[in-house]
Amino acid sequence: MKKWTRWQDWVAVAAGLYTALSVLWAAAALVVDTPAERLYAAHKGMAAAAAKGDVDALMAYLADDFTCPSLGIEDARNSRDLLAAVLKQYGVKGSTITAYHTTINHDLAQVLVTLITDTNEGPFKTNWRLV
Repeated sequence: MKKWTRWQDWVAVAAGLYTALSVLWAAAALVVDTPAERLYAAHKGMAAAAAKGDVDALMAYLADDFTCPSLGIEDARNSRDLLAAVLKQYGVKGSTITAYHTTINHDLAQVLVTLITDTNEGPFKTNWRLV
């Protein structure tokens, strides 16, 4: 067998390092969630909690000072009770995310979500811009 020359040694080392780093990078991608993946998982969790009528699980995703004037939730002190009343009134049975766009700039994330929500009053489409 012919002895390797110096450039062949370097090529073999570089190929080995490239292969090892590729495997580590792929393994890390499976283990670590990106901010966009975490946001999407949170929104799927919120949709599931709303479908079950689980106000406590839904409130766990929201800030303490949560308000939503379009649903009549304008007082953060009563937001939990008001949200429970809204869920009961509409009878949310399930939501399907039909479009999901995330923009993350430094410490600010914006999400545009389009939902088809099945309720006692029938299905309806909503668009949410979350900041």
